[in-house]
Amino acid sequence: MQNLVETNHLMKNWVINLPMEEGIAEVDKAHKALDVMESSEYTGRFGLKLCGTDKSAMMTISTAAQAEAEGQYERIEQMLGYINQIISTFSIRMPGTFSEMSPDYGCFVQAWTGYGIIWPIVTYVFGIRPHAYKKEILFKPRNPVGWDNWEYNGVRIGTALFDFSYKRIDDRSEYAIHTDEDEWYMVIDLKDVYDEIYVETDGSVKKVQNGERIKIGSMLKIRF
Repeated sequence: MQNLVETNHLMKNWVINLPMEEGIAEVDKAHKALDVMESSEYTGRFGLKLCGTDKSAMMTISTAAQAEAEGQYERIEQMLGYINQIISTFSIRMPGTFSEMSPDYGCFVQAWTGYGIIWPIVTYVFGIRPHAYKKEILFKPRNPVGWDNWEYNGVRIGTALFDFSYKRIDDRSEYAIHTDEDEWYMVIDLKDVYDEIYVETDGSVKKVQNGERIKIGSMLKIRF
């Protein structure tokens, strides 16, 4: 009876990731669940298995959901692991794209694959979470190990264009945000990452608090 109860609870299907994918699971429970999903029972060579009882079927959508779930709980290195599993199937069957079923069967192309690559990188690594109707961006970047220099340019948010970049030199880090429109604001969320945050805008430098709303101007630099 105990085994039956546990089987019903787990379902052994990738959709049990949905509470973590949406970020609504309690943190401690989410970490336990994600640890289980990362095990060989659920994760194969090319991503998350559709079902823990079928060891062969994997899809980019299930792997994408796992990457998103890892990002929701700031498990950035694990998130990148699943992204790289999706990327490893690139062009195996159809040049320039990914198959529906990993690594090389099903529909020869699936647009949802972008959900497992573009969305988690932009949202959790670059940390860009726009609220265009308020002309505001929640900025919550979490750099993976070894990502000491990156750029994300020509980003359309509302009617404005933005360029985002990051560089690390020795023990110092700096983000730079450029935009072609005035009257945009940024809320910085670097809680539990950095204690002291400094911003430079319009030629002046000041120390700011985590969660403070700051005017971007034409260029904003964030240093720590």
